[in-house]
Amino acid sequence: MVQIEKENTFMPKYLMIYHDLQEKILDREYKEKDILPSEPELEEYYSVSRIIVRKALDKLQQKGFIKKIPGVGMTVISNKNVLELNKLSSFSDENYEQSSELVDFRVIVPPLHVKTNLQLSAEEKVYEIKRIRKSANKKIGLHCAYVPVKYLDLTEDHFMHENQSLYKLFNENNIYLDQGWETIEAISITSYLKKLLDIKDNSPILYKERTSFSEGRPVEFVEIYYRGDMYKYHIEIK
Repeated sequence: MVQIEKENTFMPKYLMIYHDLQEKILDREYKEKDILPSEPELEEYYSVSRIIVRKALDKLQQKGFIKKIPGVGMTVISNKNVLELNKLSSFSDENYEQSSELVDFRVIVPPLHVKTNLQLSAEEKVYEIKRIRKSANKKIGLHCAYVPVKYLDLTEDHFMHENQSLYKLFNENNIYLDQGWETIEAISITSYLKKLLDIKDNSPILYKERTSFSEGRPVEFVEIYYRGDMYKYHIEIK
C-alpha cells in the first residue's frame, strides 16, 4: 500500500496518482499493450477512494496514454506524451503538470532567420529566452523563444518560476495570439542537446519552428527541440 501525500495544497490526490502512473508509463514500467491494475487494486494500492482513482485514469486516457478496452481493462497505448497540432497553445498550457528551467535570457540582435520570421528591421532587438522543458520531472525538450522588445518589457525574473507561461505574459500586456504557422521535422541529435537533455544514445529529435501572430503582426518565433523517444504529435482532421 502506498500512501499518497500532497506535496502542496494546490495539487489534488488524483493528480498525484496521475503523475505516478504517468511516470511509470514514461519509464516503460508499463509498456504499450500492458494492462494497468484494476480500479479496486489501484484504490487499495494508493489508499484512496474509487472516485479519485477514476479521475486519475480519466486524465491518463485524455492525454493519450491509456485506453479502456471492454472485457480487458485500461490498456497502455502509448509511452510518449502527446502534443496537439490543431490549437495554438503554450507549453505550460498543454499540460498542467509540466515545468521549465531557465537556461538563458538575453536581449540580442537576432540572426537572419529569426529577423525574417518576425519581420524586423536590421537593428531591432529581441528577447532570447531558452528553457529546458520537463514532464514528470524528466527533461524532454529545449524551447527557444524570440520576442521583439518593442512589444513588452521582460526581465529574467519573469522566467524564474518553473511554471511561468510566456503566453500569460502576452495576455497581461494585451497581446492575444490568434494565428500561428508551424513546421516540424525529425533531425539528428547534437552533442549540445545530448548534454543539455541528459540523453545517452543517438535518439532522433523532433524539431519544431513556430511563428505566432497577434492581429496580423508576428510577435513570437520559437524553435523547439523535443525528445523523439518521449513525444509524438496528434492532429484531428475534418
